[in-house]
Amino acid sequence: METEKIGAFQHREILLPRRDAEAAVLFIHGFLGSPLQFEDLCQAVYQRGYAAYALLLPGHGGSSAQFARTRLDAWEAYTDAQVEKICRCYKNVYLVGHSIGGLLALEAAATRQEQVAGVVAIAPPMRIKLSPRGAVNGLKSASQKDAAQNAIAMAYHRSNSVTPPSLPGYLAYLPRVMDIERLIAKSKKILPAITIPTLVIHSKNDEAVRFKSGAIIDRRLSQSHTRRVTLNDSWHAYYVASERERMQREILRFIGAK
Repeated sequence: METEKIGAFQHREILLPRRDAEAAVLFIHGFLGSPLQFEDLCQAVYQRGYAAYALLLPGHGGSSAQFARTRLDAWEAYTDAQVEKICRCYKNVYLVGHSIGGLLALEAAATRQEQVAGVVAIAPPMRIKLSPRGAVNGLKSASQKDAAQNAIAMAYHRSNSVTPPSLPGYLAYLPRVMDIERLIAKSKKILPAITIPTLVIHSKNDEAVRFKSGAIIDRRLSQSHTRRVTLNDSWHAYYVASERERMQREILRFIGAK
């Protein structure tokens, strides 16, 4: 396999429209995330006749200072506008979000339950976990040398669209971390009103989201037909090959793709 050049990733939205398609899948990344996380999934759904789009949220794809200045309401407004736009173009729309992208997907779907056919939430946080393993891996992923030598660090490096700040610069992220808590609180209120089908995927080995988040979402999605899938060996943004393949199969089955 050809080695990708570290630091050369282009974090751009993935746009794969299909004029003849009745269905589209919209992918939403999470905190510091990137559309590149969904590149293989976009291709998989597109090859099966669906339109595929992966968003780049405001404040992402650029500097850490730009990210630190971008508030939750900007993420919500952009997601909502893009969901509305795609719902005007396709009969059936599925939303797939990773981490807080899953919460943004559920929030956007809550007001469009006649238009959104289903939501997939991958590693959605109901409770955040701050672990030494996550901190160490975060630092490694910021290093091109470590990312080149470590498959896990490489996965995080590739899925991080924000230029890493200096160590003191991480303090500027604190308001955005508080935004995560605000989004979690809003989601807890919204979830009981959601009636559309949902697929929730969690990893036991997730270093950033507490595993009990899955059970919390199950309880609150009491009006929805919910399926929960548990992965045993994957992390928050790193998936071992067999479990990534399983996740893809589960998502394709959920959206009805053959």
